[in-house]
Amino acid sequence: MFNVLIGISVLAECLDCPELKATADDFIHQHFTEVYKTDEFLQLDVKRVTHLLNQDTLTVRAEDQVYDAAVRWLKYDEPNRQPYMVDILAKVRFPLISKNFLSKTVQAEPLIQDNPECLKMVISGMRYHLLSPEDREELVDGTRPRRKKHDYRIALFGGSQPQSCRYFNPKDYNWTDIRCPFEKRRDAACVFWDNVVYILGGSQLFPIKRMDCYNVVKDSWYSKLGPPTPRDSLAACAAEGKIYTSGGSEVGEKSQLLFLLFSIQGRFTPCPCMNHTGTCCAV
Repeated sequence: MFNVLIGISVLAECLDCPELKATADDFIHQHFTEVYKTDEFLQLDVKRVTHLLNQDTLTVRAEDQVYDAAVRWLKYDEPNRQPYMVDILAKVRFPLISKNFLSKTVQAEPLIQDNPECLKMVISGMRYHLLSPEDREELVDGTRPRRKKHDYRIALFGGSQPQSCRYFNPKDYNWTDIRCPFEKRRDAACVFWDNVVYILGGSQLFPIKRMDCYNVVKDSWYSKLGPPTPRDSLAACAAEGKIYTSGGSEVGEKSQLLFLLFSIQGRFTPCPCMNHTGTCCAV
């Protein structure tokens, strides 16, 4: 199916069918990670590839995949496509590529090592990772995120069952246990942000202050300090890179506290209190 998507888009353009072309292009963007591995993509002319790689609506797990698509296209006919290397790689948003991938994979690519302009792009990506969060926000060029591709799972953390951490895969309807080194806890709050599950508060006889974190990519656990006061039955949500907690119970007494965690700095700061105390709040 993915082998014919680009052909449909090109045909729709030739026949002046804008609705069909828009539908085909949207499908190409949505399934870009499959499309760029087809022969159709590798045989595109430079103008169409440049236009495609520049789209914000490409659905990818990471910018690494856009880089991979660009390199695959260049290497398909390297002698004839060498003159277009800078134009093609300029559409890759190097600041959005992980530092590890930049240093181990991109920097070692012979195509890039032999081209000073391309090396400058890689260095700009490296420099981005050295900037403070405030300085990063001031940059616009090359830092607009693409549409994110997710493999969705439904996860359960905590509770009174012997195996208290597991996830459900809607694709195959199977449950899988997740190894958890920490004690069971009840009435905790849980949020997901930037590939990490944060489990806050809860109780095991007494309210827990600690925040346990599970990195879904690395399959690893670590702990951080939670809100300043241990609470169970609290509410939590993640928004714009920050984690908010509200309400809950402190050793039997309801709380009206609202805290904000700056995930990058890793510290909680108090916000104005809620008008009323509450447990099991909705956020």
